[in-house]
Amino acid sequence: MKSKNKYKPTKIVVDGVEDIFTTHKLTISKAILKAIKYCHSKRIKSVDFAEVDFGGKITVFLSVNALEFKENIDKIIQILEEFEEYEMCAEALKLKQKMAKKKAKKEFVKS
Repeated sequence: MKSKNKYKPTKIVVDGVEDIFTTHKLTISKAILKAIKYCHSKRIKSVDFAEVDFGGKITVFLSVNALEFKENIDKIIQILEEFEEYEMCAEALKLKQKMAKKKAKKEFVKS
């Protein structure tokens, strides 16, 4: 199923399911972060972040949802630190702070 918006998911070619979160752990993490940034900037709730091609036999789209943004960012930060991707880690922290600030503002307006 193609994404409804203009966001282009990261294409990943794998041999098996186990490759997705082992061999492509960093690629997946970066793709999720990029998708969350896109959703946040466009004020949308979800987007397909990856198109996983299983050797031309089947293609699966993976998506990220607003309900999981904070949890995903926390996990992504750990992975980025593990791979010493400190610049991207700083981007993730900045995005997390923006999202927290926006949430606090919304809650203040409701009260």
